[in-house]
Amino acid sequence: MHSESSRPTRSSQPSESPEPSGAVGAPAVAGDDREWLALVDELDKEVPLLVEEFLSELLSSGLYSGDLVNREDLAESAAETFVFLIDRLRSPLGAPDRHLIARRLGRLRARQGVAMQDLVDAVQLDFPVLWRRLRLHAGEERMGVLINHVERVHVVVDRYSFSVREEFIRETARIAQNVSIANQRHLARLFAEGPVNADVLGDVATGLGVDVDATYELALIPPEHVGAVRRTIGDELADGTLFGHEIGPTLAVLRPPDKAQPLDTMIGGCAGVLFSGVQGLAAVRVTARGAVEMLRSHPELSRLHPYTDLLPGTVLRHIRGRMVPGFLREQGAAIEELVQDGSDQLVPTVRTFLGTGTVKATASAMYCHRNTVVNRLNSFARVTGLDVTRPADAGIVQLLLPVAP
Repeated sequence: MHSESSRPTRSSQPSESPEPSGAVGAPAVAGDDREWLALVDELDKEVPLLVEEFLSELLSSGLYSGDLVNREDLAESAAETFVFLIDRLRSPLGAPDRHLIARRLGRLRARQGVAMQDLVDAVQLDFPVLWRRLRLHAGEERMGVLINHVERVHVVVDRYSFSVREEFIRETARIAQNVSIANQRHLARLFAEGPVNADVLGDVATGLGVDVDATYELALIPPEHVGAVRRTIGDELADGTLFGHEIGPTLAVLRPPDKAQPLDTMIGGCAGVLFSGVQGLAAVRVTARGAVEMLRSHPELSRLHPYTDLLPGTVLRHIRGRMVPGFLREQGAAIEELVQDGSDQLVPTVRTFLGTGTVKATASAMYCHRNTVVNRLNSFARVTGLDVTRPADAGIVQLLLPVAP
């Protein structure tokens, strides 16, 4: 026989097998069923008492802390729940559809911000409350009847709990979707083509629940990686921890201060450009549009780069294409050809030299003789016309070289 506070271990999802009306392996006799119904009828008279006992259990458990649900609400939902559970204990097939009541409770608690585990634990308190009253009415003479029907009590409570939980999950998803839709409207105003004044920025900040002058982290993701990023941070985008908005085919991901993990931790495996410490929503707006240009200038990215990696090449491409047409065109074409060829070590050697600054350090880093480094640098100079041992040419090469993958 189970104690008043203990319950057998069961799976979290209730079985779909028919509910037993007697002991396992032995159907209950008609007299046994009559005694069971008499016990259930006693419960039917005691719903207010069951509610008070449930509230006492709930308050002592520490669930629903923070006044998320007031006592009147708890009492009303508990009374409705016990009436339903008693009907199910009496006649499992003839009781009202459990989903109607369970869905109502699951939706309500989701909207009130109750944690799902707290909700499930609270519903499970129905079992000890019901069991204690049944034991009291059974006494010693009808204890066998009670034992024969213990599994029915388990199944009824568990199925109800399962239905409540499933509706809670669905309602939580619906709420998150609504949050995401609302955020999209505000983000569309932030990244709109036309001018955005301080009043609009203030409205956007209020709508998103952030500080207009806070320091943000921003990442821009190229089209081919947008799907992967959305899958990775889908939950954070849905609940408003992170904000995402597509500027054309490019995805802007915005992380408010002290929310979620840093973006390089969350999406570092995807291509894009990352800005840390963007001061204020006005700067976010300008930076995002500039980042789109950076991504266009570096179409072969394979990981998330700090903007400092991409900015020099972007500036040079801007100058070459818009301010001084043809500037360094031949040298740039020669370097791009060497990068695409990849059959020798010229480009890796030049990258290493630009990072170390000396032939000796480059040779040590690449595990080769210093003469090998000198020969490679000379070969690079013959092909491109740029000698990286000269500071002026080294600066140009630094700008022309695509970022390392």
